[in-house]
Amino acid sequence: MRISPLVFVCALFASHCAPPPSAPDAGDSGDARTVSACEARVRAYANGGAARGECPVFQCADSREMQLTVGTGRDATLDGFAPLRDGDPLYVVPGEQGLQHFRVGFRGMGFDATLPLIEVRARRAEDCEEIGFLRFRLPFRSDPADPSRLAVEGVRVVITDDLDRYEYCSILGRDVILVVDATTPLGQWAHHEVRVHVPDIDPTTRPDLREAWRNACARRDGGTLADAAPLDVVTTDP
Repeated sequence: MRISPLVFVCALFASHCAPPPSAPDAGDSGDARTVSACEARVRAYANGGAARGECPVFQCADSREMQLTVGTGRDATLDGFAPLRDGDPLYVVPGEQGLQHFRVGFRGMGFDATLPLIEVRARRAEDCEEIGFLRFRLPFRSDPADPSRLAVEGVRVVITDDLDRYEYCSILGRDVILVVDATTPLGQWAHHEVRVHVPDIDPTTRPDLREAWRNACARRDGGTLADAAPLDVVTTDP
């Protein structure tokens, strides 16, 4: 059998002829839409995004043996959990002691669930300033909706700034990038970024409290609520 020169070269230099990594499978680990959106942001940043003050994408989804996704459910609850995709809404939840936060959960598989280390950074998309951070170690359990997956839920990413306790005002009606990094003692790791939209204060909040938090933003900016930055989504209570 005659061996072509190309096959012979590839046999000698297999690492150079190896096929490119395959795209992530659809599902919690990401789908074609999510990956392409991430790659589009990478290209947009390279083509003048820095000059426009945009936040760079540090890295598209990547992992070693570990599949992990951040998500939420209806409104700011975790009912009906679903992975967050680029452009999905994520609401600001008023805290009981005066601070605001995002409420998120995680689903994954293929890693040691004992005590993985999870870090979540929330960055304001327009200038990349970090406006929220969380680091935790919690054991994952089986997902009640799908025992083949691991789950943690009810995690709060606090929105805070040492100089401005109303930092949440700067992201209402705007975009935030969640940057997730996870590692296990066995050397498994995952990295994921998703750009979400913050439409408003959590619509499940009592109407008077939600209005009070929004009015606080208007007062901080020296105007009335009507003068404040318009929100893309107006929520109403039944």
